[in-house]
Amino acid sequence: MPPPDNAAVAAEERSALVAPVEAQEPAEPEPDEPEDIPAPPPAPPADIPAPPPPPGVAVQEPAPAPPAPPVAADLPALAREILAKALALAADSVHLEAGPAGLTLRFRLAGQMVSPAQAGEPSLPATAPAALADAFLALAPASGESFDLDLAGRPCRFRLVSCPSRHGRTVVVYPQTPAAGLDRLGLTPADAATLGDLLTESYGFILAAGMSAAETASALRAMLSVAAGPSHSVALIERASRLELERISHCLVGEDSPAPAVNAYSAADVDVVVLDAIANAATARAVCLTGRDLLVLAGIGARGAADAIARLIDLQVASWAMADSMLAVLQQHNARRLCDACKQSVAPDGALLQRLGLTGEELAVPVYAPGSCDACGGTGHVGRMSVRSLVPLAGQVADLVRREAGPREIARSVEALARAALCRAGLAHVVAGHISLDELVRIVGE
Repeated sequence: MPPPDNAAVAAEERSALVAPVEAQEPAEPEPDEPEDIPAPPPAPPADIPAPPPPPGVAVQEPAPAPPAPPVAADLPALAREILAKALALAADSVHLEAGPAGLTLRFRLAGQMVSPAQAGEPSLPATAPAALADAFLALAPASGESFDLDLAGRPCRFRLVSCPSRHGRTVVVYPQTPAAGLDRLGLTPADAATLGDLLTESYGFILAAGMSAAETASALRAMLSVAAGPSHSVALIERASRLELERISHCLVGEDSPAPAVNAYSAADVDVVVLDAIANAATARAVCLTGRDLLVLAGIGARGAADAIARLIDLQVASWAMADSMLAVLQQHNARRLCDACKQSVAPDGALLQRLGLTGEELAVPVYAPGSCDACGGTGHVGRMSVRSLVPLAGQVADLVRREAGPREIARSVEALARAALCRAGLAHVVAGHISLDELVRIVGE
């Protein structure tokens, strides 16, 4: 037997190593076993009510959807509605204040700026698109001019003032229609009754002190609605047109002294003279002299009743003319209003009561003190409010002026009356929770 060929064997081994491997089909993965997922419970039929909550668990009602903002087509109608509400509220003015989110609507009631909700008109929007200002501007010929509207079958007059701002036009509208009474002044019932009686007098002067020009015009308008009826003759003297009432003689003096106009109307057979401001000594003397024959309602740049009488004395008005004609001063003081969201009920502080000349028996009810919350920025106060009071002058003060007592004696007498009147008016706001007892002490001590 021949020996094996070693070379041939080696070649066969090499060819076996390099022979192609048959491709094998990859094995398909086995499908996963389906998980046992429980089926959702069937929904209850629509006519079956949901089960009641467990006992002791409160159910929160869904918040009502906010009212949709008015569209452009509704803005003229919204402007008329706002003005009609302003008349119904006896508002001093309507404010549309431009801001980043549009216009903020607020009313001035008795010297206080309030939102529609605070004024009892939640149907009116607190904010409105900036185009609402254009709807108001379309009603008046120009800024500072008056316009007439027929609201609910009643002819009404308004005056519009527009001011530019960073976010658009700010609009203020002043109702010119006379008020129905003294309610808009925010006086206590006792002060309102006393003022109503004084406004029936045939002669004398009543001053409005501590107010801005717009607030003075509103106060004069309210007093005139009681002092003068359709059968009276009224003369209105202004430096700038603010009132524009019907059936009156209207005189605009601009930068000139109102004294000649006051003197002229005193001899013109009128019943009531209305003057927006006592600007100088000649006007002060004219008011006191005219007040001996006619009823004069006038504003004066003074912080209160005591300051108003001191001004007249400084202007060297004749004591006999002042004493014969002085009736009262309607004074206003501004106080910080408590935040309703965080104010706290506390017992009256005896030391504060003593500073006001009161006792615990005279204020035997809880009062409120400022708190702290996000709504007021941690200050406990939101804005300000007006505290108005009436200071009668026809008795003790008039006697002191008539016998030419010293200015200090007259000032002490007026200050005592003004302090007592402000304290009475302020206590009504303290009890109502509008201001704190500390705030009343602050404004009384000013």
